[in-house]
Amino acid sequence: MPVIRQDSEIHGLFHHRDSTSAPTIWPKSRHGPCRNTITRMDDSTFDRRSALDWIQLIESENARVRDTDIYPLLNAWLKGFAPVNILEVGSGQGICSTKIDLDSCEYTGVDPNPFLADRAKNLYARVNRKFIQGNVYELRFSDWTFDAVFSITVWHLLADLQRATNELSRVLGPNGSFLIITANPGAYSAWTEVYSDAKSEGRRFEGIVKHSDKSVSHDVLYLHTLNEITDALKSTHLEIEAVETFRALEGSGEQGRFILIRGKKRPPIDFKSKIRVSNTRKGQT
Repeated sequence: MPVIRQDSEIHGLFHHRDSTSAPTIWPKSRHGPCRNTITRMDDSTFDRRSALDWIQLIESENARVRDTDIYPLLNAWLKGFAPVNILEVGSGQGICSTKIDLDSCEYTGVDPNPFLADRAKNLYARVNRKFIQGNVYELRFSDWTFDAVFSITVWHLLADLQRATNELSRVLGPNGSFLIITANPGAYSAWTEVYSDAKSEGRRFEGIVKHSDKSVSHDVLYLHTLNEITDALKSTHLEIEAVETFRALEGSGEQGRFILIRGKKRPPIDFKSKIRVSNTRKGQT
């Protein structure tokens, strides 16, 4: 993956650990997974090497920057409505489950990488926390299962933005809340400038980073516009309440590397009708 620096979180299908966790499942090298190897990050490659590379990044000291912005933003959001069932899309090795208040709710983390899903189970599974392997394009839950769904640094890895948004909306119950943190479309250059041999075709961007240990990272990003992201949300009964950027880029004034989009799911018309009918029948008894 890209050069590791304090604000480096170019990828994101995955996430870290605390001092009370079980032993590390895989050995970590100082610089990354293996010397002279190629790791890949996109929305369809979920191998051991890419898992190790993400772990190396997110468990480093540099990742502590999340304690100053991403995790406080998540907790502030959750305190606003006290959900009972929470889903994290792209939970990685599960660190986020230790950073948010889950005392009175059930948490489920989904990640497509089997190595990271297993790591999360070993490190963080609790009575009210579970982790499963799954894909945002086909979430294995019934409709309206959760009253809160969130995702951190995943949306800019998705080739099929609409399909992922449809699934998020499907598993979120009426009046449920959602939160998405992803790359800020207004600051994509800050995300792509670290790559060499870059190629772009439509929204698809790919490039490589050559590390000092001679390993190579090959990433594929999808640079959707803000309108494309918000239009996809609106098309699935998801009502946007706030859009804000954070983690300001040096010398950019208000421009932030990340964007946060949050809102609620509007109840469908037939759901409202059922509520009215139910209330009418109650009044007749």
